[in-house]
Amino acid sequence: MLKLKSQIKNLGLVVALGLFSSTASATSTLPLYDTTGNTFNNSTEFGIGDWGASRFTLSSTDCPNGCNITDTSLLLFDSELFYGDTASLAGVTLSVYSDAVNGQALGQKLFSFDTSVEIGSDLTTVSFLVNSGENSHVENDTFYWLALENESRLNPIAWGYSDFGSLSDYSLFDQGTYHGDFASSPFHFTLNGTPSVSAVPVPGAVWMMGSSLFGLLAVSRRKSNKLISVK
Repeated sequence: MLKLKSQIKNLGLVVALGLFSSTASATSTLPLYDTTGNTFNNSTEFGIGDWGASRFTLSSTDCPNGCNITDTSLLLFDSELFYGDTASLAGVTLSVYSDAVNGQALGQKLFSFDTSVEIGSDLTTVSFLVNSGENSHVENDTFYWLALENESRLNPIAWGYSDFGSLSDYSLFDQGTYHGDFASSPFHFTLNGTPSVSAVPVPGAVWMMGSSLFGLLAVSRRKSNKLISVK
C-alpha cells in the first residue's frame, strides 16, 4: 500500500511539472526600439493643437508572437521655463497609433501612456508608463506610430530629434499650418515591453499521465475501503 502511494505521489509530481513547463512564459522586460543612438542635434516645439509622431516596428526576433509595450522614454523640454524649474504635462497626450498609409500616416489610436509627469527647462529623458488596464499588444514587422499631441497645454513642449538617423526612421509633424514628414530624422525615444506568449497546448502525454494518476487514485481508494470494511 505504501509503495502504491509513493508511485502515485511521484506520478503527480511528473504531471505537475509537465503542466507547469507547458504554460510557463517569459515576462522579462526587453528594450524593443531605440532611436537615442542617433546624435541629438535639434528639437521641434508643439503648441496647442500641434503634434509629432515617430514610426516604429518591432522585430520578430524579440517579439515572435508580438509584444506588450510597458513604457516609453522621450527627450523633452519646456523652453519657456526658467532654468531649474519644472512643470506638469497636463494637456498633453502620448499614444500609439496604427499605420494608415504604408508607413506614412497615422491610423487608429490603439493605447495611451500616463502623462501625469513633469518636464524641465533642460532637455531631459522623460519616462511614461502605459495607462493601467489598456491593451498595449503590438504585432511584429508591422508599422506603428508613437504620437505626442499638445491638446491644451499653454507652454509649447519640445521633442528632441536627430538629423542623422537611418533611412528606415520616419517621422511626421503638424504645427498649425505647417505639416512635415521626413525620413532619417527620428524623434528621440525608446520603447520597452514584454514578449507575448501564445497559448501552448498541453502535450497529450501529460494528459495520459494525468488519467493514469486518477485511475491509480481510484484503485487506491477502493482497496482502502475494502480494508476498512474487513476490519
